[in-house]
Amino acid sequence: MSGVLRIVLMIVATALALYLLWRLRSVIQLLAISLFFALALFPVVDLVALRTRLPRAVVILVVYLMMALLVAVIGYVVIPSVVREVHTLSHDAPHYAAQLRNNATFRHYDDRYHITAKLLRDTHRLPELLARAAGPLKDVTVGAASFVTQLITVLAVTFLLVLHGREYSELGLSLTGRRQQRYRQVIIDIKDAVAGYTLARIIISVLATLATWVVLSILGVPYALALGLVVGFFDFIPLIGATLGA
Repeated sequence: MSGVLRIVLMIVATALALYLLWRLRSVIQLLAISLFFALALFPVVDLVALRTRLPRAVVILVVYLMMALLVAVIGYVVIPSVVREVHTLSHDAPHYAAQLRNNATFRHYDDRYHITAKLLRDTHRLPELLARAAGPLKDVTVGAASFVTQLITVLAVTFLLVLHGREYSELGLSLTGRRQQRYRQVIIDIKDAVAGYTLARIIISVLATLATWVVLSILGVPYALALGLVVGFFDFIPLIGATLGA
């Protein structure tokens, strides 16, 4: 009887735990986002604090300010430019398709596989697809007031994690007893791996965007900024992103 009762209690406890997690899912999501941002900001804050000798809290606020400026630039400068270039590309698509058909080899395959028709159909849908894709980004950049509470929560939790993250880790490790050193090394390895990977992907994407934009602008290729952002976006995808962007 005791064995059956134990199983029933375990099932009930598991169900209650899952229900509690479900009810707290929004809080858990905010904590996960905050932890991700904190891991990404840790090396940046450490480096700036070491070089400038400024208080860690001041460095974090400066980093926040730079991020806010970047979001403002994306929301008010980059996005309208991309929208204009995409609309222009959609409008000029028939002209470019006609130029492609001047090539005999392309015309042969176009007559067989109807490449031009598919390209024209897809380019005419670009403004609609851009509007769908830019909707969430616009909400994040321009319409941030609609979720200001969540934004403040993430920024505040991230601030505390970056500021006192090591103290929190030491407090948790103090409860692990003899395995403290082992768990400490695991935490350090995870932090370094996540932070290094995240920063590397961001830097590579930014460099790919800038390089594509500059080179295409020098060569006089139309829609240089839009194409550069496409390359940078795809380059953020692991493994296959660079190939897709190219």
